[in-house]
Amino acid sequence: MPEPWSGHIERAPILFVSSNPSIDRAEAYPVGDWEDSRRVDFFAGRFDPRPVPWIDDRMRSLLVTTPQRHVRGVAFWFAARARATELLEHPARAGMDFALTEVVHCKSESEHGVAEAFTPCVERWLRPVIQAAAGRVIVLFGTYARTAFNEVYGIPRKTAVSGPSNLEGFERIVLQLPHPNARGQRANCHPLTSSQLETVRSHLRANA
Repeated sequence: MPEPWSGHIERAPILFVSSNPSIDRAEAYPVGDWEDSRRVDFFAGRFDPRPVPWIDDRMRSLLVTTPQRHVRGVAFWFAARARATELLEHPARAGMDFALTEVVHCKSESEHGVAEAFTPCVERWLRPVIQAAAGRVIVLFGTYARTAFNEVYGIPRKTAVSGPSNLEGFERIVLQLPHPNARGQRANCHPLTSSQLETVRSHLRANA
């Protein structure tokens, strides 16, 4: 199934946006014969704690194989949690303090097919997804996310911090940070200055 988002997008204060979801063919992931209620539980509650979570606190997906988890968690999710922790100034809870979505919703390896799907997917789904999101801070990872927000909302591609401005009914700040998989420095919220970082944190505190 296409991946609309992961986490409680309707209340998470931070939304991360990237190109498209990667695929792990061993993951216990929704397919066509799943009931709608089970799909909703998966995507909204993907990070929720439960006896057998879809994704555990080590960022490891539930698998349909044995063993049930990979040895290592997903680096991208670790990076998103670290960035959210920096912005919120407390340990971020995946799915609750931040949600994740993409500008192309079909899964693939190494962004295969994203260029071809980009325009129709953005035109059809970007605004409805942002309308559904409560996030007052939106973090863009990568060229495709930056391009989508430039084309739809006029966000300058090379501006690290934009806003607050009204996006789909809420005053939001849009950040453009290095993609977690990019080469070079990516250990923190670089390239934000101390002043920019405080502006973002103040905006989050004011809207908590």
